[in-house]
Amino acid sequence: MNSEIISVGTELLLGDVVNTNAAYISKKLMELGINCYYHSVVGDNPQRLKDMFELSLKRSDIVFLTGGLGPTYDDMTKEVVGEVLGEKLVFDQNSYDLMLSRFSHSKRKMGNNNLKQAYIYENGHALRNDLGTAPGVYIKKNGKIVILLPGPPNELKGMFEKQVMPYFVQTKESVLVSKRVYCIGIGESDLEMILESEMKHYTNPTLAPYSDEDGLYIRVTALGKDASDCLELINPVLNHIHEVLGEYIYSVDIPRIEDAFKEKYKGDIVIFENRTFGILSHRLETSLTHGININKQDLNIKQQLETLINQYPDSMIVVFEQKESKGHFEVLVSYKGKTDHQQLYMDRGYVDDSKRTLKRASSRVLKMMMDMVV
Repeated sequence: MNSEIISVGTELLLGDVVNTNAAYISKKLMELGINCYYHSVVGDNPQRLKDMFELSLKRSDIVFLTGGLGPTYDDMTKEVVGEVLGEKLVFDQNSYDLMLSRFSHSKRKMGNNNLKQAYIYENGHALRNDLGTAPGVYIKKNGKIVILLPGPPNELKGMFEKQVMPYFVQTKESVLVSKRVYCIGIGESDLEMILESEMKHYTNPTLAPYSDEDGLYIRVTALGKDASDCLELINPVLNHIHEVLGEYIYSVDIPRIEDAFKEKYKGDIVIFENRTFGILSHRLETSLTHGININKQDLNIKQQLETLINQYPDSMIVVFEQKESKGHFEVLVSYKGKTDHQQLYMDRGYVDDSKRTLKRASSRVLKMMMDMVV
């Protein structure tokens, strides 16, 4: 089945509120094996909402609407959707009783305008709101499923997980499973060129490159009757990706490279940093577990490397130094007789890019450290 999400609220269009609800619902739909093809945002305008909802019914099997279920005059989602569906709003005693109980529990008086929240469609079903006053609504009509959810994220998430998810779990015929292959040291355009043929011709699973705050990754997504079926389709593709991109890959499904390093290496580390604000030590300390120890020394590793190797024979020794020229770093990693000494040039010419440059450089150092571990 195909679905889409309509988010209602002028505050979303003005940028006053970030639309986290649509992202949350999309992730849940992927888990359920339901395609989500469109996200739309509509202000508190009945005609524009009506136009968007009518379009959604033409192209989607399931339409989710979030927001506009409150007690004020500009909360009009139920009314507009009911008009399009030809559905009469009727009083729901159970929703009213739950609302009264919530107001009583919080020692507040319920206003007359709250009464409109107790009305649902004559052929619909109320979705209980355990954290707010506005019930959601589920209705199936003319072969379409329409679900109205409250705008506050905590209310929406609770309602979705407790009432919407179970319905689709019972009726689902397939699931979607995704794996993310995280890479470093290669640009998105170069990665796409290497996997161009696979991305064009693979249909199940599909391949697509993405980037987020943690870096570049390839998402491999398969559709199957269950998770095991999906993994049977995904695993051969993961093996192929490792064959062609192995030198750039640092993890599967572990976004942060420091966490991926922690999974791979459990020994001691001696770190020396100069003019890097201690970023490498900090990143490792935030991932610190019982198996990793950080030792900071104020020494010049290039002059005393042999002494340090004798002093810490089983430790990984790392020097990370920012040079005088912008974006230039010198890195040395030594572990069990192997040494990797590199000059990194990370500056991309951006204004005020020093923090991003440091993070990118320290990520490259972490990849060098990972490559030292067999």
